[in-house]
Amino acid sequence: MIYCPHCGAELQGSEKFCPECGAPFFTTTSETQPQAPPPPPQPPARPQRGCLDEVMRLMWFFVLLALFLFFWGPCIFCGGATCAGLSAMAADGGLPEVPRISAAEMEAPTWSVSRVIDGDTVVLKKDDEELTVRLIGVDTPETVHPQKPVEEYGREASQFTKNLLKGESVWITYGTEKKDKYGRTLGYLWRCPDGLFVNLEIVRQGYGHAYTRYPFNYMETFRAYEKRAREAGKGLWEEVRE
Repeated sequence: MIYCPHCGAELQGSEKFCPECGAPFFTTTSETQPQAPPPPPQPPARPQRGCLDEVMRLMWFFVLLALFLFFWGPCIFCGGATCAGLSAMAADGGLPEVPRISAAEMEAPTWSVSRVIDGDTVVLKKDDEELTVRLIGVDTPETVHPQKPVEEYGREASQFTKNLLKGESVWITYGTEKKDKYGRTLGYLWRCPDGLFVNLEIVRQGYGHAYTRYPFNYMETFRAYEKRAREAGKGLWEEVRE
């Protein structure tokens, strides 16, 4: 049963007004349900770049890899020999690479430098053995020749070789001929431990000529460095340039 909330009269449920008091009357078929609070606002979604990001990451990876291989790759694959050669060529303006003593040759016993006779001849010592060595591929002005006076720039050349080898040890390697007509050993000297090629260094710094009367392994390299020393007016070439 339904009753008027104003006068308490019984109602049939279909009336819009109470028949006793005339008050309006409404019925509902369902209760009002509470509404859930609205969800909090969401931040805007970040646009998806997808493939573009992957491409950029790959590009940076290959750029860094290329730089790494350019600067350090030669050292990885050749143990540093190529780097040393490139440095030498860069320092000398694209000249031939300075020869280097091989790892196998460095396994040989070293000799101590006993004394320097002149710019291109030295005496080596190992235990009780002495060895007079005439440097292959280089000729410096004479200072001790019994039949010749001291030649111009001879003392400077001798002093330069002394400065290179004073108190040092060296490795020695040989060319095609092991002795000259005076009985001296013909050899290439490589200073320990830096491997400096003594024969070529004398020519490179302008303290001797490239001696090409007899062919030897590094002849063209010696000629190239002599030409550069002459053009630069180094050592004995100073007056020639002037």
